[in-house]
Amino acid sequence: MRFRLSKYIFPSVVSMVLVGAYTNIDGLFIGNAAGDDGIAAINIVWPVVAFITALGTGIGTGGAIAACNRRGAGDAAGAKRAGCTAFLLLAAGGLAVTPLLFFGGKLFLRLSGAEGQVLRYAEAYASVVSLGAVFQIAGAGLVVLLRGEGKTFSAMAGTALGLAVHVLLDWLLVQKYAMYGVALSTVAAQAVVVAAALPCFCLRRGAAQGDPCGDRPAGAEHGAHCSAEQTACEPCPEQPSPCCAEPSALQSAEQSAPNGAEPFAGRKGKRALASVGEILRLSVAPFGVNFVSSVVLLVTNYFALRTGGTAAVCAYGVMSYAFFTFDYVFQGVCDGVQPVLSYCAGAGDYAQKRRAARCAVILLAALSALFACMTPLLIKFLPAAFSVSAEAAALMRNGLIAYAFSYPLKAAVKWICAYAYSHRRGKIANVCIFADPLLFTPLFLAVLPSLLGTDGLWLALPLTQAAVFAVGAVLTAVAHRRAKGDAYVSR
Repeated sequence: MRFRLSKYIFPSVVSMVLVGAYTNIDGLFIGNAAGDDGIAAINIVWPVVAFITALGTGIGTGGAIAACNRRGAGDAAGAKRAGCTAFLLLAAGGLAVTPLLFFGGKLFLRLSGAEGQVLRYAEAYASVVSLGAVFQIAGAGLVVLLRGEGKTFSAMAGTALGLAVHVLLDWLLVQKYAMYGVALSTVAAQAVVVAAALPCFCLRRGAAQGDPCGDRPAGAEHGAHCSAEQTACEPCPEQPSPCCAEPSALQSAEQSAPNGAEPFAGRKGKRALASVGEILRLSVAPFGVNFVSSVVLLVTNYFALRTGGTAAVCAYGVMSYAFFTFDYVFQGVCDGVQPVLSYCAGAGDYAQKRRAARCAVILLAALSALFACMTPLLIKFLPAAFSVSAEAAALMRNGLIAYAFSYPLKAAVKWICAYAYSHRRGKIANVCIFADPLLFTPLFLAVLPSLLGTDGLWLALPLTQAAVFAVGAVLTAVAHRRAKGDAYVSR
């Protein structure tokens, strides 16, 4: 799997930015139609939407990691089985959470502190989005599975088509149906993504399914395309090269079965269950990466309501549109390089892995610096674009300045997590992911606003990211040292 920036990272970043644009567009339409109350409602209900999207993304990423690892090791049947299992899990997850979110959504919104018109707006949005959860989960997961199979531009095209439908329906429905209209446009857009992505996912033909051999010249033989940059050959899924990976025990036993018998035919159910367990285990970290920001959003909304009222929630909501857009860009870079890292880990192609990792780190550093430099423009543009009140606009100035210091730290944390779970080091990723909403964010928000007011709300973010980065760096260094020690002992 040759790493190319244009094939893997660029489509992934564009897809993630388009996903983030869904909420930004809702905020633009609602802000002009319903003012601060509408924006505050979107912000308060967003954790419900983010849970749905993160569930689909987590399952899809778990399936993509499992499939890429198997494909790198030359196990084509295992890769196909992982993809199909992930798709079935997406459908089952959507059906399972729909009643849970529909009936539990109102209780969640009341516990979050919403009341009055803000609560009514939030309940209207949540009820429609919950009923369409199956489309949103399937849409988010299919896009990730397509990227894992190498169909990066198909994934990007499906997301772009969904966004176009979303904008059109928002424009048609928001004035007449308010929150019901924007929620319906969100569900309809994801249904369009599913309709566009499903045929691409089902067409598993040669290079179209992300076969690394699809980049080879016609007639290239197995093991004949190792370059000076590579330490291992790229295996063809249909006929794994022995210089890349040894056949699995399952493959060896099947090949040695007499008279074409299938010795493991009775174990298909066990293999399927094992695949389900593996995908669910691998999905925890990417689910957390995509959902943790919404838990932080929920906690911050609670303290914002206590510290500065609706104006503070509105200010935080508008700032979060910019911050989460940057967050989606960072995640897009990490998601784009993840299939390559997972494949190279399975194939033992360390030179290619180092090249992809170095490219991703440089890009993340450059993007975080660029976003920090955009702060003066955001201070000037965002209040007018979202039609916020003068009080909310005043609060946003200090908030955006404080948030600028968090961008490089956020990018570094995203990279640590993505690198860890692409190599099946789930413990490191999980500690970094869940230390944010469960430890550092509540701690800083409980202390700083009481000392600094709303400025304390904004400073909690960069301080939290600094703490999580420190924890992740230490755990990664320890794991790296332990791996080197194990390698030395094995010699």
